Amino acid sequence: MRRIFAISFFACMIFAMLAVQGFAQQGDSEKELEKGTTAYQHQKYKDAEKHFRAAIKANPNSWQAHMELGDALFAQTKMDCIGEYERAKEIADAAQDVTPEQKRHINDQLGVIYGMSGKFDHSIEIYRKAIVQDPDYPPYYYNLACSYSESGNLEQALVNLQEAYKRKDKWPQYQSFPDPRKDDSFKNWLNDERFVAALKEMGY
Repeated sequence: MRRIFAISFFACMIFAMLAVQGFAQQGDSEKELEKGTTAYQHQKYKDAEKHFRAAIKANPNSWQAHMELGDALFAQTKMDCIGEYERAKEIADAAQDVTPEQKRHINDQLGVIYGMSGKFDHSIEIYRKAIVQDPDYPPYYYNLACSYSESGNLEQALVNLQEAYKRKDKWPQYQSFPDPRKDDSFKNWLNDERFVAALKEMGY
């Protein structure tokens, strides 16, 4: 009996020590996140990157740290931001403390980056899956339309552009619904009668 008690007590001590270490690491991660956010807001992206990497080292499962690092890398046009957004999405999809706005930011950034990289199949997949989970968010449809357009599929581009326009009243605050005629994603279709007719239908 004494032996069992001794082993149990030792196990509890180990658990307590690990818990304390875990809390300390989480605290370190949050401090680095704060420093990184401040640096990012002052457009000191390299400093922000350094702090966000430190936050991830302290807490590798922080979706926020991966997302913020992705933003800092994106601001420096470093394409390895894709891996950070992918990791942020993987963790965030299974987390309970992520707001819809934060998930939208991760999906939007990831889709845009894939589009900029010419990986339109990946971009389309990101937005199609996102729409299933969040069907009333118009930028998903608009960005999906951009991806289809740049991949050469005007038919699907117009379908999703119209879906985005139907939801224009739900466009994020402080932003205006984009004018497709001024968007480089649609520049190849400006004189296409199908594109012109669809935009006329939308009031352009």
